[in-house]
Amino acid sequence: MPEGFAVFVGPLPPPLHGKSIAAQRLAAALAQSGLQFQLVDISEGEGTGHISKAARKVMGHAAAIRQIITNRGSVYISVNSGSGMVLSTLVGLIARLARRRVFWHHHSYDYVRTRKPRMLWLARLSGSRAVHIALSQTMAADLLRHTPEIKQTFVLNNAGFLDPGLLTIPSTRSRAPVLGHLSNLTAEKGATTVVDLAIAAAEHGLAPRLVLAGPANDETAQQAIVRGQAALGARFEYRGPVDGNGKRRFFADITHFVFPTRYRNEASPLVLFEAMAAGVPCVATARGCIAEDLGFDGGIAIPEQDDFIVRALDYLARSSQDYAALSHCARQRYLTLLAEHEKQIEELVSMLR
Repeated sequence: MPEGFAVFVGPLPPPLHGKSIAAQRLAAALAQSGLQFQLVDISEGEGTGHISKAARKVMGHAAAIRQIITNRGSVYISVNSGSGMVLSTLVGLIARLARRRVFWHHHSYDYVRTRKPRMLWLARLSGSRAVHIALSQTMAADLLRHTPEIKQTFVLNNAGFLDPGLLTIPSTRSRAPVLGHLSNLTAEKGATTVVDLAIAAAEHGLAPRLVLAGPANDETAQQAIVRGQAALGARFEYRGPVDGNGKRRFFADITHFVFPTRYRNEASPLVLFEAMAAGVPCVATARGCIAEDLGFDGGIAIPEQDDFIVRALDYLARSSQDYAALSHCARQRYLTLLAEHEKQIEELVSMLR
């Protein structure tokens, strides 16, 4: 194999989630750049059996170790969160012993915002030559602050991992507010809070519509859907899971994307980039990288200690005064991040060679 050969270790769909989408699209971008690498899928796949999922995950990491031992060059690893980080650390240790340079791609903020033993071991065992890929400058700074054993970081934002069709959605909406929320619907992701916000906005005379999309994965989210239907009537719509044209229609139909997440792993959700690309300003919790991702133009990032509904109502009332300008700013924010992403990809390719 040529000197520039790399081993790419990451989860590919299915299942479909932000981390697997990012891995799939990053692998495609690296291949398009001409970089040669062996792709190793460490996804647990679909299915309901915990044992079979765990077995697939272990087998994927074993395959990664075989490729690292067999082939020369650098190694890219999409880091597992939770207990799965043990497997990531083992693969990284083998890569270091084989004298391969390791590039760790971090997608979870749970072990970044505080010092965690599992992250400490990963950093120590992979060595000072390892490069830790963060999703924002904020994330890179937090990695260095809480795990000073890390010596090298690199920032690659998520702006390039989207459906480019979202940019074709008109960004000149000017009508009554239509709130939207798209995710795996859970209380932790904010489904209950979104319904509460829509009801409060109606009581304050803003007369919003609310569109929810995504699978309802827990009983609390299902109850929120029932409550939204009862309180808002015809101004409430639940669309279920959407992708492709359904996702593009979702963003074309809403004026504000609401994302009051409290999810512990939340870092830099792709759905916020999707909203901005479609010209939809975001109303989100300032968790993980979200405040940096939105900047001043992508919407509002509300500190976690603040009352989300009070702050969001104030923003909705103010945004109705010149919505077209806010929509334009949201799209421009995305385009700025996309330009940064493209430069970051070029630099990453040169580092991986």
